[in-house]
Amino acid sequence: MDGVNEPDEKSKISNLLDPDAEKQTFRRKSQNWLNLRDENGILLAIIDTCNGFYCEKFTPNKPYKPKMFTELWTGWFTEFGGPVPTRPVEDIAYAVARFIQNNGSFVNYYMYHGGTNFGRTAGGLFITTSYDYDAPIDEYGLLNEPKWGHLRDLHTAIKLIEPALVSAYPTVTYPGKNQEVSLVQTVKKKIVFI
Repeated sequence: MDGVNEPDEKSKISNLLDPDAEKQTFRRKSQNWLNLRDENGILLAIIDTCNGFYCEKFTPNKPYKPKMFTELWTGWFTEFGGPVPTRPVEDIAYAVARFIQNNGSFVNYYMYHGGTNFGRTAGGLFITTSYDYDAPIDEYGLLNEPKWGHLRDLHTAIKLIEPALVSAYPTVTYPGKNQEVSLVQTVKKKIVFI
């Protein structure tokens, strides 16, 4: 296009949101809305997330988007003939606490409940069909203690301090080498992560 007849960003958005706009179906509006990009070419409708063992240093592609940990790995695949990988619950709890401490807003465990892939649907070559992952609830539905109880207690504590966590940003200080203290303070509560 030559730039002369192109609509500005404001009219593009208002045309997308106008239910009576000529010759546009709901489907086309939805597709256009999902393809809106910012000045750097980043899709506005995309919320990038973090997957892994630790995500406290992750930041979303825009400061107004939520900081989400969509796959906190509680374990790993089991290979035929190899050891069964485990991850200590203290390490998982540490990863969750650090993520929440650093303004995390959502944590999803991968896997929280183990399972089984039947037939030839395992995760890859020489991977067992068990999808247990040393999960807090095993593939038979049984609680994997102490992992399940420890994470239950962690989330109970996080829920108790939720009002303070969502109402203020932490003040971070570094009292010594490899030491970090985060203070979240509201009128009613003080929370300290050490």
